[in-house]
Amino acid sequence: KVHPSIHEVRKVYCEVQIKAVDIEKGMYLLKNKQLFSDLSKFDIEFNITENGEIISQGRLPRDMFENLEPLSEMEFTFNYNFDELPKGETIITFSYVRREDCRFAKAGFEHGFDQFIIKAEDEKQAQQYEENVEIIGTEKDFTVEGEGFKYAFKNGMLVSINKDGKEYLLGGMKPNYYRALTDNDIDFFNFFPPLIPVHPLYAWKLATDNAKAKNIMVHRYSHSAYVETTLAVTGMKDVKICYTVYPDGKIDFSHEGTAGMDMLRFGATLTMEREYEFVKWYGRGPYENYIDRRTGSRIAMHEMNVTDMEHHYMRPQENGHRTDVRMMEITNAQGEGLRFTKKGEIPFAINCHHYTVNDLDNATHIHSLKHK
Repeated sequence: KVHPSIHEVRKVYCEVQIKAVDIEKGMYLLKNKQLFSDLSKFDIEFNITENGEIISQGRLPRDMFENLEPLSEMEFTFNYNFDELPKGETIITFSYVRREDCRFAKAGFEHGFDQFIIKAEDEKQAQQYEENVEIIGTEKDFTVEGEGFKYAFKNGMLVSINKDGKEYLLGGMKPNYYRALTDNDIDFFNFFPPLIPVHPLYAWKLATDNAKAKNIMVHRYSHSAYVETTLAVTGMKDVKICYTVYPDGKIDFSHEGTAGMDMLRFGATLTMEREYEFVKWYGRGPYENYIDRRTGSRIAMHEMNVTDMEHHYMRPQENGHRTDVRMMEITNAQGEGLRFTKKGEIPFAINCHHYTVNDLDNATHIHSLKHK
């Protein structure tokens, strides 16, 4: 595989760019960043998606832009009725493709693209329930049960998801504040390998491994169960994990806390059987992307298996991240699995691997990183 950063380089160096002027009015600015040529060698294609599914596509008229001179720009209006857009998140993507073959690419080769969120998803009404859930057990070791499901909690953490008699978790859901260090993280310690184990960032590994529940509260409300666990985490304060379990089996999960120094990661990990190999997500992709190199990855609906989400760097290290995720499903060949969706307006990020963070962090060569 090529280095994933190449997609960001291609995006940043693209000779054509569109910027938003007034999205609600459909007004955009087209820029020709070439030094000597007009835009006659390009077609500008577009598509409009609702929650990742294409609902409209086409191509801008060639005579509108092909004579745009080098290092110049023009405004244009894309006609859509903002008030009549669909209820889901609506995104427009402009793609700059070659009209004809050239020495380095065939006709249809995409030089770059620009994306704009035209409209956020409409706020959904809170679902109303008539059924109830049951809480069975003690405060430290209990299950939440409803029709067709049974979720087990131990020491304030979710350790089992059993739906219709099938178990989905091999390892429980655990708070996580660490990721495998990259070459850039290790920095000058690379020149003194014996000192790498005392790198200050390993404090987050210890914080993750030693996080413990301080207080657990369990409440049953009219149609749901609420679990709140406060944690003792080194280097952090006010750390809390909350679960709300609803009668249809949905779990509302939140995690909050304040760090005393810059963090590597803030989230949770869980382990499933190897059969759950298929990943579908609505977010940036399909390539690996990170918060500081993500513009070359489209916000779209993507599908990939867990094995292919990995990227092998020369030295095993953090890899395979995807950002701005609104929804993710991880399933087996029969389509059984788990679905995760963003809560509120802020998307999340994902990593899916056939090994643990500690496995990745401890491996010194790719051949020693065993898939489980």
